[in-house]
Amino acid sequence: RDRSVSRGLGDVYKRQHTGSHVTYLKQDDILCFQSSSNAHKVRIITANAVYEQSGSLREIQSQMDHHFLLSHKSCLVNTSHIVEMDKIRRILILSNGLQIPVSVRQMHFFL
Repeated sequence: RDRSVSRGLGDVYKRQHTGSHVTYLKQDDILCFQSSSNAHKVRIITANAVYEQSGSLREIQSQMDHHFLLSHKSCLVNTSHIVEMDKIRRILILSNGLQIPVSVRQMHFFL
């Protein structure tokens, strides 16, 4: 079982693995965090790579700065990477073209 521990370090997000591998990501480079199809896992999406780790979006949100907002129960978005919003379809379009759903309850945070 993966027992990764992650914590925010200022503007750097640290992914610590159980082995000898540690990845440091600048918060500015992270486009979003998404719930994974694998149970109890979260995907970290950057412009150049996708990482996966154990944890929940709520845990990660508590570690990140004010630029990260839940758009939906399955996605934590870096608002610095939002380039467009389709209010009718309730979709955020990120700097890499990724389309992220926005729930009705969260819509007011992005207006």
